[in-house]
Amino acid sequence: MKILKNIILISLFLTVSSCQKWLTVEPEDRSTEDQLFSSVNGFYIALNGIYTDFTNPYSYGAAWTMTTLEILAQRYNVNQEHTSYTLANYGFQEETAKRTMESIWNKAYFQIASANNILEQIEKRREIFTSPVDYALIKGEALALRAMIHFDLVRLFGPMPAQGGDNAAIPYYIENNRKTAPILSLNQVLSKAITDLENAIELLKEDPIISKGPLYSDSQLGGDYQRRYRTLRLNYFATLGLLARVQLYAGNKPSAFQHAATVITQASTWFPFIKTENIMGSSKNPDRIFSTEILFSLQAPQRQQTYLAYFAPDLDGKNILAPLSSRLDQSFENNQNDFRYTPLWASGEASGKNYRVFSKYNNIEDSRLNYNNRIPLIRLSEMYYIAAESAENPNEGLTFLNTIRNARGLVSLSELAPEQWKSEIEKEYIKEFYGEGQLFFFFKRIGKATIPDGKSVNNINMTPSKYIVPLPESETRHRN
Repeated sequence: MKILKNIILISLFLTVSSCQKWLTVEPEDRSTEDQLFSSVNGFYIALNGIYTDFTNPYSYGAAWTMTTLEILAQRYNVNQEHTSYTLANYGFQEETAKRTMESIWNKAYFQIASANNILEQIEKRREIFTSPVDYALIKGEALALRAMIHFDLVRLFGPMPAQGGDNAAIPYYIENNRKTAPILSLNQVLSKAITDLENAIELLKEDPIISKGPLYSDSQLGGDYQRRYRTLRLNYFATLGLLARVQLYAGNKPSAFQHAATVITQASTWFPFIKTENIMGSSKNPDRIFSTEILFSLQAPQRQQTYLAYFAPDLDGKNILAPLSSRLDQSFENNQNDFRYTPLWASGEASGKNYRVFSKYNNIEDSRLNYNNRIPLIRLSEMYYIAAESAENPNEGLTFLNTIRNARGLVSLSELAPEQWKSEIEKEYIKEFYGEGQLFFFFKRIGKATIPDGKSVNNINMTPSKYIVPLPESETRHRN
C-alpha cells in the first residue's frame, strides 16, 4: 500500500458537550502542512484528527467494535436472509466481504500514515516545543496509536499464533514515504509494536493522568484542553494496558502479567468499578458502558446513528444485529443478576420481537453526561483477565478473576482445575466485551477449534481460513 506523504485534514463538526472542545478542528482554509505544523496547537490538531477518524464506521466507530469483528465472533443471529451473512459465513472471497475488508485496511493504513507524519514532523520542528510535556505527550500518543492500529491489523489479517510466529503477516510502516514496506512475520510485527509501545510509555510518564486522573472537569488544568480528557486519548495507563494485551498475544505471559498488574495497582484509584446504582438504578441515564472503568474510549457523536442502523428494535430481521435468545441466555449462564445482562439488553416486544436487543450504545436521556456517545476501546477489567490468565500462581490468578466477577454481581469461584481456566476466562470475555470487538481475537489467540454458531444451537468448526482474513487485493496487486 502506498503511504500518503501528507496528512489529510479532516473537517470535524462536533456538536456534543463542552468536553469536546479539545477535539475540535477548525482549519481556516485547508491548511498546508507547513501551516499545520508551525505551532504546538497544530500538532494537537493533527493528532486529534486521528482520534476523530477512529470514529469512522470502517474503523473503531463500528467495524472494529460493534459490527464486523462481532459478526466474525458469531455474536449475532446472522442467518442466510441477513445482509451480513457473507461475513458471518467467513466468505472472504465474496465481493461484499472483500469490499468491507478493503475499506477497513485502507482506513487503518491512512491512520498509520497520519501518525507517521506527526512523528516525522515533530522531530523536524522540535524547536517550537517550549514545553517538553507537549512534545512527550504528542509523540508518545502517536507511537502508541501506530502500534495499536498495526496490532489490530495483524490480529485480523495475520496468522494464528498457534501456527507459529514466523508466518507472513502484514507490513509495518514506520516511515512517512511512498516506499512499499515489506511483509513481515507475525513475530516481527508484534516486536515492532512492542518497541513502539515501550517507547511511548517512556514518553507518557509525563501524562497528567498519572497524578490527576482522567481530568474531566473543566476547572482542572485551567484552559488547557489539550492535556485534559485523558481517557479520550491513548494515555499512559491505556498504553500500558495495550502493551499487556500485545504481550499476551505474543505468548509472553510474564510480561503481560507485569504490565496488567501495574495498571491495576496504579490506575485503580482513578478508575473505580461501576457502582450498582449507576447501572441498575437509573432507567433514564444508565451507565451501560461502565464508564468509570474505561482506560481509553472514543467520543463518537454519530454513535446513535450506528445504533439505529444496526441494533434498534424496529429494524427488520435481515438488518438487525441481535443474538438468539438461547445464545444470550447461554452467554450469561441464565443469570440475570449479572450487571452486564438486563441493563444492556432491552426487550424487543414493543417492536414485535420475541428476543432482547442490544442497547449498550443507545443514547441516554441526559446528553451532558460524559459517558454519552462513548465507545470503549481499553478497559480496566481486561487487565484483571490478563493478570488472571498470566499469573504464575493459580490462587493469585483466581483472585484477579473473582474481583471482576464480584464487581459484576457474581459470586466468587472456588479453586479451578487447569482445564477449567480457559473456559472461565472465555466466559468472561463473552460477557464483558459485547460490542467491543475483542472476542474474535480471543478465539484466534487461543486457537479455539469450535465456537458457538450465532444462528443456531450448534457449534461452528473453526479453521485458519476462517480466522485469517486474506490481505486485500489493493495490497497484494502492487506486490506482484
